[in-house]
Amino acid sequence: MEKEKVLIIRKPIIHKKELKTVSFHALQDDAYFDGVLIKDTKIDSAEAVDVAIESSTVDGLELPNSKLQGLKLVDVHIEKSDFANSTWENGFLDRVEISSSRLTGLKIAEGSFRDVYIKNSKINLSVFRFSKFRNVCFENCVLTDSDFLEAKLTNVKFAACDLSNAEFSHAKFEHVDFSGSKIEGIKINPEQLRGIIIDSSQVFSVALLMGVIIK
Repeated sequence: MEKEKVLIIRKPIIHKKELKTVSFHALQDDAYFDGVLIKDTKIDSAEAVDVAIESSTVDGLELPNSKLQGLKLVDVHIEKSDFANSTWENGFLDRVEISSSRLTGLKIAEGSFRDVYIKNSKINLSVFRFSKFRNVCFENCVLTDSDFLEAKLTNVKFAACDLSNAEFSHAKFEHVDFSGSKIEGIKINPEQLRGIIIDSSQVFSVALLMGVIIK
């Protein structure tokens, strides 16, 4: 098990003190939002390519069942939003904070997460296969039955999360901290255990993963 490392996550940089409030009823390909407050907008099953949001705040955005290929979020703060059952293929998130939001069933395959902080959110049944995570923290999140198959996780912390039955097979770990989270039933290969951090209460669960028989 790796020695604990201090996790430093860069915060979103939002240049304007007063953001222009915007709302919309549809998303177009190549839509670009910069320096705005996206508030109280709801679109079900939105479909678009290469949407970008930068240096902005998102509050109460509802985009369930959306298909946003190549979505780019840079320097964005998101709260109280709903992206359940959405597919963001090749999504890119850099300096993003998400809080009190619903991400159940969100699929971001082959995505990129860098300096991302997600807290108090439901992310169960989500799919992050083949995605790359660097300097990422999940805090007080429900991640049950989530899928990180063959993902690459570097400097990632799961703090007080529920990871029951999560899939981590063939994922690559470097300084990944599971301490304080529920990890019962997670799927992980014994040879992957090097590179993770656990606490004493999780030793039993990890022993079972390694095939140890405890009487």
